[in-house]
Amino acid sequence: STPIGEVTTTESTPIGEVTTTESTPIGEVTTTESTPIETTAVVTAVKSVYVKADTTYAFYYNTEKAFDKAQIKGAELHIVYEKWTEDATGAKLDTTTYEETKDISGSVDFATTPDKAYTTEQGVFLYNISLAYTGEAINDAEGKAIISAGDLLKNEDGSIASAQAYIGMKGDTNLDKIVDSRDASAILIYYVTSSTEGQTADTVKLTTSELADSASSVYDQFAAFLSDVKFDKETSRYAKKSEKTIDSRDASAILSFYARSMTEQYSEMAKNDADKLWDIATGKTVEEQPAEEAPEEG
Repeated sequence: STPIGEVTTTESTPIGEVTTTESTPIGEVTTTESTPIETTAVVTAVKSVYVKADTTYAFYYNTEKAFDKAQIKGAELHIVYEKWTEDATGAKLDTTTYEETKDISGSVDFATTPDKAYTTEQGVFLYNISLAYTGEAINDAEGKAIISAGDLLKNEDGSIASAQAYIGMKGDTNLDKIVDSRDASAILIYYVTSSTEGQTADTVKLTTSELADSASSVYDQFAAFLSDVKFDKETSRYAKKSEKTIDSRDASAILSFYARSMTEQYSEMAKNDADKLWDIATGKTVEEQPAEEAPEEG
């Protein structure tokens, strides 16, 4: 016994034990009260899902039925989890986050096609094409789908993941969304000028469109893709203007396409099956001959 003893009280709370000590004049008294310790739950949930996609741009005709998956160099899916302790009142305690990553490069495709993405709006050739997941569903621990086939992929900021595509009409050198003699004329001027001593494809601008501010502009490269209708030298949609052969033969083929498109025989083909008419204009297939009327009997 001492003249300034202590009284100690210990109580259980939802988050642990609290011990209080009180001084008394009659000595030391310690009292411990036990109550059921309330348990807590550990909860894990998906906070967000996003993709980091490595893509490049490419050129397309407005008649193409598929985008080139070679544009998608790689794609990594990030699943962000949130983990916390939850007490009996539902309060979150000790919240932490962590990520899991998954390579989905082989399970990403474009959500549409060039022929569907293309519009006739003047001056619009660059399109951001949404990317979609095409693999098997990825589920969380409870079996709930985190991402399923057909879902659009999102960037970390929540925007839709996409790849850039330039889409236009074959033969549209001046980028006015019409194929006519002005395109052929632009090619002839480019061909003559770039053949002049001291000039090359890298120094001479092809298109007359104001969208291209120089010979190296991406829009001039795009115009070269659209203008190389004869394919004298096999090149890809990623090839530069200097890698292509654009000359009087392309101009002649464009004039041939234009002239036929203005006739009754080919006007519908030019609108609905331009590739078929291009095959005729470039000499890949034989021109259709109108059916001869049978002679009248008698």
